[in-house]
Amino acid sequence: MLKKIIPLAIVSLLLMPALAKEIEELPSGFEGVSWNKVVPLKKATFVKFDENSLIDDFAYISAIPASVFYDEKTGRMYSYPLLFYEDYKKGKEEELSLNSRQGLDYFMEDWVKYAGKLKEIEYINMNEKPWKADNYSVINSNDIYKISSDIALHDWSYSNSAVIAVVGNVNYGSYNRTEKELSGKISPKEIKELVLTGVKQDSIAPQYNDFYVSPEYKYIKADLYWPSKSWFPSFMFIATLGLLQGGLTIPSADPDLQLYCYDDENQLMEVASSENWNILVGPYEELGTYVYNPGRWKAAIVDIPTKGLAGERHGTVGQRIADILTGEVTYYINLKLYPGEEIELPNSPPFMTRNVDFELNWKGDGKLGLIIVDENNVAVGEAVATNVSKQKLHLDQLGEGKYKAVIIQLNESNSSISYTLKYSWECKLPEQQANYIMNAAEGAVLASLNNAPLLYVKPDKIPSEVENALKKLGVKKIYFMNIGGKSTVIKEELKSICEIRKEYISLLDVYADIKNITDENDIVFTTIDPWSYWLVEKLKPEGEKNGALYIAPAAYMAAHHGCPLIAVDMHPELSRAVVWHNEWWKKHAIRDEEPNVAAMYLTGKEVYNFLKENGLEKPGEIESLITVAGQFDIGTPWDRMFVGVAYPGRIIGTPVDTSYWICRSVFYPAVIFANPAVSKNGVKLINGSKSIRMPTGALNIIKPSQEEHFEYPVLNSWITYCHRFNERASKYWGFNYTCASGITPYYEPSTHPIDNNVLAKYGKYGSYWPDLTESEIVPFYL
Repeated sequence: MLKKIIPLAIVSLLLMPALAKEIEELPSGFEGVSWNKVVPLKKATFVKFDENSLIDDFAYISAIPASVFYDEKTGRMYSYPLLFYEDYKKGKEEELSLNSRQGLDYFMEDWVKYAGKLKEIEYINMNEKPWKADNYSVINSNDIYKISSDIALHDWSYSNSAVIAVVGNVNYGSYNRTEKELSGKISPKEIKELVLTGVKQDSIAPQYNDFYVSPEYKYIKADLYWPSKSWFPSFMFIATLGLLQGGLTIPSADPDLQLYCYDDENQLMEVASSENWNILVGPYEELGTYVYNPGRWKAAIVDIPTKGLAGERHGTVGQRIADILTGEVTYYINLKLYPGEEIELPNSPPFMTRNVDFELNWKGDGKLGLIIVDENNVAVGEAVATNVSKQKLHLDQLGEGKYKAVIIQLNESNSSISYTLKYSWECKLPEQQANYIMNAAEGAVLASLNNAPLLYVKPDKIPSEVENALKKLGVKKIYFMNIGGKSTVIKEELKSICEIRKEYISLLDVYADIKNITDENDIVFTTIDPWSYWLVEKLKPEGEKNGALYIAPAAYMAAHHGCPLIAVDMHPELSRAVVWHNEWWKKHAIRDEEPNVAAMYLTGKEVYNFLKENGLEKPGEIESLITVAGQFDIGTPWDRMFVGVAYPGRIIGTPVDTSYWICRSVFYPAVIFANPAVSKNGVKLINGSKSIRMPTGALNIIKPSQEEHFEYPVLNSWITYCHRFNERASKYWGFNYTCASGITPYYEPSTHPIDNNVLAKYGKYGSYWPDLTESEIVPFYL
């Protein structure tokens, strides 16, 4: 095919007239997310997705160097979509989150429209041909070694070099279940109580209160309330089917509560926050936190202005009378500081530790709690309920490294409390088997950059198909992917066939060479943890598919970005850093509380320390950090924590979803022109309804949802909260929104011509920075 023929065709068009015609049709390439200009080829490759096998993953990976490759002589990348294929799922409505075929169809509709007609489609392990092309290539095999050689022989006429990856059996399961136990005794100490106050001020300026935490205290609970009445909370609960549980509060207020400590660099660090809306839960804020550092702490109240209407009382009679007499609303923060002890676990979790259980038992009249903290001082899990006779804590995973158990004294006790801590874990996948996956994935990126095929060999044998491919292609030198350096026998066999240009036994060496080739500063993060699937509206993991990974689409993206592909499981620092994000998101995907800023900050520092120590960060430059993983495989806060220090991005969904979303991202400069919305004749779309509020409070629909004709429509795919915020809402909330750049929209003049009369429909003429009205501003600027 095109691989090694392209450079020759440019200088020898007369020798290959048919190919020359195809070359003439190729554009000069477009600039997009890829590390170099991309010339799109009118092809596509589909690999049948199988959630119960890794054959499809290795097949997809072996097809990467054929579907995206850099040609040194032309200075261009040549690429076409590489996609997992899955048919429509028929079943329950809750399984719609697993139906990837619809998105695949949408992408292919755009790709085919852009290409006009596909020159070739390669189908791997597929029984059907859903899309048409001039030519087809079909590979059907359960042998990944044969698949890799078939792809190489189909897509290369010859090749001076190749990448050889050692790939053996990979079986996810339960390995080496380990059970341990340790005992100890806690001497009782005083549980310290403090009361701090603040005043309702209808301002978002924080009110700080200082307090001191002695080293013997390990856990803090904080409750904020104000003297008030909640009107008909029970009625509101019933009337709204449990949505509103707080009722209407008099006096009305909406304070938020934060706790801060100082980190090891003496910088103020937020460790916990509570942002209840009192009509939802009542007039209070509450939170609990591990004591990250003893010493100086601060409690902060941020007062969101509200308007207010009698019912459940909060605060004492004296407190309410005092507020009436002074005309003020006083906020009270009750702090409880709980003592405890830290015990380092004598055993460190092994590679890919999963299914972790802790059980804390004790004797006596006391109550104990448990917090598990990693070596970077991040609390990855806690069990601090006071209504139990023992504490149980389950964590789906732990990273490699040292951990400590923090035993908390939760109530006053007159005598020492003896305890026993039992813990157990298992390995999900042995490290050598994980190395096989990384040999293939990193080898694909390296092969793509070197315009070379990727071939698989067994740990102790060169399959005959692979040896035959090496000879047919005329391979003279190879790059040998042997992470861990265990496959010494096969190395000697390869030496008898061709020169080993370089052997890779360390992932860090691969990363360095990839960066040296492209000089790019991007990183693609992913995981070799199997796909945790979820169902519609449940917002929690439903189960895990051991035969479905994200590593293959992630490798395709890394090949386009010309950057290292980093699986967080493969490095102890990153395996630790990801734990909190996964555990927290699995519990709070329903968004019932705010993420812990301290945990995000500390784990983010750990990630960046890893990047800096291994030369993966260019000083003075901002990286693009792309995460390719399911929301429960690398928790959603992971990429959010990089905002401000990097350009983070995320591709989520099923593995099939990620394959077409990556292709849509890569080929966006091409497929955007296939969008029917850019037609000069317009397009028909179903629009939403329009309604007005009646005096009774009911909505009157004045225009139903129906099909309408649009010219250059813009889809707002999110629910907008802001409408004329600084003009109108500021009068209610009591403050204006000011951007990080210092600009206050609506009020400040703009020197940009496009802003002229942007507010004219609201009676404000001239050039101003537009107000926060997404439904109008986004289409205006597009």
